[in-house]
Amino acid sequence: MDATRITLVKEPALRVVLMLLGRGPKISEHQAAGPLTFQVLSGSVTFRAGRRAARLGSGELVVLEAAVAHEVEALEESACLLTLGGAS
Repeated sequence: MDATRITLVKEPALRVVLMLLGRGPKISEHQAAGPLTFQVLSGSVTFRAGRRAARLGSGELVVLEAAVAHEVEALEESACLLTLGGAS
């Protein structure tokens, strides 16, 4: 499995996306227009934002302000929940 994205909620000011990642896929550096949360439901990932990198495991959460460059790499098969504020 590489990466599968399933949009659970798509409203003018809120988007919730379930991300299923196989081991190894990398979501290249990008920015979101609004604030976001990224929660690991199962598995583990490396989450990089700017010069910081953190290994996140099941139940761990990251909160980012708008326009912060970030990337994600799955260290094993993982399920993650991405919540975007101000989404269009």
